[in-house]
This record gives sequence, structure tokens and C-alpha cells, in this order.
Amino acid sequence: MSLLGLLDPRETTSHSIPILRALGLLISSFAFEPLKAETVSGIILPAYSSDSNQPAGALLNLLISSTDSTTIGQRTQTITDAEGRFQIELSPGTWRVSPSPREATARSLAFSSGQIEIKPGQDTSDFVLVGLEGNTRITGAVTTAEGTPLPSVFIFASHWINKELYSISDTTDVKGNFEFNVVPGEWQVSTSVFIEGLLPIPPQTINVTKDIAINFTAQIASPTLNITSANLPEATAGLPYETSISVANEDGLFQWTLAPVSYTHLTLPTIYSV
Repeated sequence: MSLLGLLDPRETTSHSIPILRALGLLISSFAFEPLKAETVSGIILPAYSSDSNQPAGALLNLLISSTDSTTIGQRTQTITDAEGRFQIELSPGTWRVSPSPREATARSLAFSSGQIEIKPGQDTSDFVLVGLEGNTRITGAVTTAEGTPLPSVFIFASHWINKELYSISDTTDVKGNFEFNVVPGEWQVSTSVFIEGLLPIPPQTINVTKDIAINFTAQIASPTLNITSANLPEATAGLPYETSISVANEDGLFQWTLAPVSYTHLTLPTIYSV
């Protein structure tokens, strides 16, 4: 009896059942077991805040997410103790550790990208996440060209030190205002305005030596250029093809609609891509 016969229920006999069981045991022996979680511990620096005796990283929520392609999307969190230390179990792989953005901004701490690689059978007890405690204030507002404030806009500031990127963020209030403290140096401040009818706002690079105010203005986009076309290139039925169009519009915004066209033996769908 062939192996296919063993797997075909119409040919299963009393003699084939033990063989099927053995085959099942053989397959199960190759099943991958999940990797054992390893203990990770570390500390948040600076150890003490300049305006208090409390450690800067004390009782700080940490957000931990996987950056491996096989486990991407996995997330967990923990909280530091009164000394800014933490301990958590994570499966082997590469993980990113970052503090709660809201809490970091409230404590005037800009953090570098905390990435840690965990190897099987190896506990990690020396992880350090460094924050820059700032005392120079950046303030500003985000509005439209007409002066309408834009609330809930994400503001992101970044600064390079010794090939490490430090960042801090804030969200505009109901009046479109934002504020955070940074260390002196060159900072790039950017916004995330994704509102229909408004153009993206370019970032600003500023040299911070003292308290500074910067403002962002979102320009209104020109009306979208609508194009409808029923013309298609000469092509062979059943084979893929592509075409392109050229448009001239001040903001480069356009929408292309392909109208359906029917022939004697061929119906062209309205599927298109830009």
C-alpha cells in the first residue's frame, strides 16, 4: 500500500492505522516549541531629577514592542520602581523599550531609541535607557492660514547626540498650543497634520540656546483636479499593461477615474492604480 493510500480514508485498513499513528508521532516530533522567556532588567537614567530628590525614571510607564519580523506587533508594558529600575520577562528577539510619551514630556525628558536584543538562555540585567532632562522651553501653536487653531496635532522634536537620536513629543491643546522642555542644541520640530483640505506642514530646524517660540501654519490645499478617462492603450487581451497620465496642478493633487468601457467580447473593469 502506498503512502497516499495510507492517507486516503477510503483505503484505510486495520493494518494501516498503526502506521498512521507512527507517522503522526514522527510529524509531532518536529513541531517547534515556543522559546522560553528570558528575564530583562534595567534602569532609567538620569538617576535624579535636577529639581527634586526623586529619581527621574521613578514610577514611569514603559511601553515595550517587538521589532522582529516574525513577532512584530507583540506589545507589553511595565512600570519602574521608586529607584527607576524595572524587570520583565521577554521572549528572545529584538525589542524596543520606550517610556510613555505623555509622562516623559511631563518630566522634561527626551529619550533615545531603547533597543535591546535578547538571546535564548541569556538573562539581561544591564539595560540602560537614557533620558536628557531639559530646562529650555520650546513653545508654539499650530493654526490654519486663517488663524483657526488645530487641536490634537502631534508635535515631535528630535536631536542628535553622539549618533544617538533623542526625541520628545507633545500634542496641541484645544487652542492649538504645545510646549516641552529640551536641552540646548539643534532640534528638528515636525508636526503630523493629516486633515482633508490642508497641506502637510514642513518641519522646522531651530538652534535652541534659550526659551524659544515657533509657530506652524497649515495651508489650504487647492481644489483637487478630477480627471475622467475612457481611453486605454492598445493591448493584448489577457496580458497586463500599464499607462500613465500627466497633470499640471499647483499642489500636485489629482484624482483619476477610469470609466468602464465595453467591447464585443471584452468588458474592461474600473480597476486602476496610481
